[in-house]
Amino acid sequence: MTQRVDRGIARIVRDRLAEEPVVALQGPRTVGKSTLLAEAAGRHGVRVIDLDQPEMRDAVSADPATFVAGPSPVCIDEFHKAPVVLDAIKAELNCQLAAG
Repeated sequence: MTQRVDRGIARIVRDRLAEEPVVALQGPRTVGKSTLLAEAAGRHGVRVIDLDQPEMRDAVSADPATFVAGPSPVCIDEFHKAPVVLDAIKAELNCQLAAG
């Protein structure tokens, strides 16, 4: 049985999501980043786009703009495995600012 650990960073992420258009989590392996992301996605009723899955990574790499244009927030796990997604996020933010 796995025990859930409350982390202070969860509150910080929630606060940042309320204020900022993009929040990136980085850190060492197995510290709970994916769990925290899944919890945030669940609270917002959106899915996690997991780039650890080769099929999803290939789809996002082929058309990143489609994936970052989803309902907010867009939750992408292992974003470093398809760096092109960062350019798509920047372009989406620029479009939102221009419309804004």
